[in-house]
Amino acid sequence: MSTYFRYRGGRLMEFKGRNDETNFKEALPGWAKKLKAPRKPPACPYEDEEQMAFVDYLDKVRPEIKYFAIPNGGRRHPATAKRMKATGLKPGVPDMCFPIPRAKYHGLYIEMKREKGGYVDPDQVVWIDFLRGQGYKVEVAKGCQAAIDLLEAYIKLGQFKKQRRNQCQHPIK
Repeated sequence: MSTYFRYRGGRLMEFKGRNDETNFKEALPGWAKKLKAPRKPPACPYEDEEQMAFVDYLDKVRPEIKYFAIPNGGRRHPATAKRMKATGLKPGVPDMCFPIPRAKYHGLYIEMKREKGGYVDPDQVVWIDFLRGQGYKVEVAKGCQAAIDLLEAYIKLGQFKKQRRNQCQHPIK
């Protein structure tokens, strides 16, 4: 028989036997035995985790690229949501903006989605169409790597070529 030691509740507990787990469970108080096992992590990362990985890449690998995030998604306290709406937050605006003109585009917007699942909301479709009509490149990236690939391809497009004013599909009057 082997002896095992583990810390539990700030004290060292001794367990004897071959199967450490059964002895450990026997030593727990009644309420702790009824606790559920922790939830398994999802098969693929959530959208905000993908965006955090993308931002981490930008800050570490491409610090010269200027960008900003639009804090549309997520759950908030109702008072915070009301305040953000009052200050101009609009549903459906893409997650990331790169105000860098390239080729025929005024800038790049990326809507982040998780690799598996995730769908484009009707509000997002409206904004994507509007921004494309204003001369921006707008893409939906499924995952961090797709966003990196989109950004790198966009940067390689070359210098901005000025267009005539009346080429926008949605001119602001």
